[in-house]
Amino acid sequence: MVKRMVFNDILSQFHFLRPMWLIGLIPVLILWVYYQWKQYSLENWNKLINPELINYLTEDNDPTPRRYESLKTVFWSLAWLLACVALAGPTWEQMPQPVHKKEAAMVILFDLSPSMLAQDSKPSRLIRARFKLIDILSERREGYTALIVYSGSAHVVSPLTEDTNTIISMVNSLEPSIMPEYGSNVEEAIDTALAIVKNGGLDRADLLLITDEVASSAIPDITASLSKNSSFRLSILGIGTPAGAPIPLPYGGFLKDNQGGILIPKINTEDLKELAESNRGIYRSLTNDEKDVNALVAVGNMPLVDKTRELERTFDVWNDRGYLLIIFFLPFILSVFRRGTLITIMVLPLLYPQKSFSLDWRGLWQRPDQQAATALEEGDAARAQSLFQNPAWEAAAAYRAGDYEDAAKKFREKKGLNETASYYNEGNSLARSGELEAAIKAYEHALQLEPTFEDAIFNKELLENLLQQQNEDQKQDQDRNQDQNNQPGQNNESTDERNQSDSEQESREHSEQYTQESSEHDSEQSQNETDLEQAQDKTQEPDELNSTPMTDENQSQQELEQLLRSVPDDPGGLLRAKFQHQARQRANQPRRPRPPNDEQSGRY
Repeated sequence: MVKRMVFNDILSQFHFLRPMWLIGLIPVLILWVYYQWKQYSLENWNKLINPELINYLTEDNDPTPRRYESLKTVFWSLAWLLACVALAGPTWEQMPQPVHKKEAAMVILFDLSPSMLAQDSKPSRLIRARFKLIDILSERREGYTALIVYSGSAHVVSPLTEDTNTIISMVNSLEPSIMPEYGSNVEEAIDTALAIVKNGGLDRADLLLITDEVASSAIPDITASLSKNSSFRLSILGIGTPAGAPIPLPYGGFLKDNQGGILIPKINTEDLKELAESNRGIYRSLTNDEKDVNALVAVGNMPLVDKTRELERTFDVWNDRGYLLIIFFLPFILSVFRRGTLITIMVLPLLYPQKSFSLDWRGLWQRPDQQAATALEEGDAARAQSLFQNPAWEAAAAYRAGDYEDAAKKFREKKGLNETASYYNEGNSLARSGELEAAIKAYEHALQLEPTFEDAIFNKELLENLLQQQNEDQKQDQDRNQDQNNQPGQNNESTDERNQSDSEQESREHSEQYTQESSEHDSEQSQNETDLEQAQDKTQEPDELNSTPMTDENQSQQELEQLLRSVPDDPGGLLRAKFQHQARQRANQPRRPRPPNDEQSGRY
């Protein structure tokens, strides 16, 4: 009875792990049908011809080879059957397997000093470095990754995490303007990296420095810090050229030193290479292909100590029993063990023609995310939206393309480690699409997580004032309509003139308010758009005076569009506010001193 129950359990759980291999049995069936048809034809001839003459009238007049051919057919059919069943992976039981997790960690130190704006590496050092950073993060499939940016001070963008997609979503916001202090305090960045690794419960990690220059005075301090922690390895990706280039300023001109000369930062390749090799790492210069990224990622995948951590949980895997059939398959292999036979059988699958696919020429050099980033840089946001595979980037592209409803939906779905930014971006998208109340709620969620978020506070107050004003306008319209109903005999012309005067006055007030708020909170791009719109308004004033007064609905729509354009579109605003808050907290704390004034030229 027990044996019957065990057999029933095995039979109920029996299945194949790779059932597609059973398609290989079709040739066996065809061969078997052909053999049966041949035997049937021979039997029909035996009925019509004398058995003593049949051997002389057929091709094979000796029955012995025919019997040998039949046995060989059965022999190979059985071998083929065993091979297909073994490859299909028969199984009927599960085995518990422990879960091991790789504890390799990489901390990326990203230079945001002003010299990264130099344009000797087109289009600029910063943009090329951000692309390389995205490639490195995309290749990180195991272990923990952290990102630190530094200029005059060092700040953590993301602590150690396994979700590199969250870090990738913030890469395009990295620029020198988000840093509270200008400079190149790489020593503090190294100390910060060592601290977050220790705080993460790890005792070893790879440090990857992406920079265009390390001051000579900083090298001894870096070496001393890493020599105290022999379980850390430092690799460097050098950005820039030996010829260098001046540092452009936002409003024109170039950065100058104390003597009035233009600063031209140049990459010190030999010093960077020596620094990396002395700390058990490698140095790679920026390349146009992925050789630099592959080399740095390969070093990061080479553990300092091959260490994994066994988790408490386990998972069951089906135990493949196909290997048991190999024992029965060995006699068939030995029967054909002649010189060249097995090699011929192994080479035959290689002769099968592969399917060919048409490929866009851009796909030869760039991944879809890279193509989308290029399209976004060129201003083709719609194409970038269709190419991006990362949800955060897709949401940003939808926002740039004007598809605010889809952008709000994507930002709402992408709630990762940085929920404050997600709520803030969702609020901006909802505000642009006209859903003011929903936008205010999104800003409120962001402020619950970050009460000092100045951009969210400003946007929330702006939309609340707009809603209040719309309610007042609606109330005035209702009162005006009620007065008109109570006094039907009044002059309609004077009423129209009064409405026109009120509309023009409100429009001027909103225009002045928008101009003032934009000058304080908008980016340069938003300011240019405002100037263009004001110029267009001035050009259209004569026509508007001669035309009929605008309706209340059109006036409200115009006011709404003007005020919504004053919502700042600053993806790096959250990081800027975060770093400034950290800088204020550090003001009274001991920290590594900044380099002296005579070294400032080497720190920019």
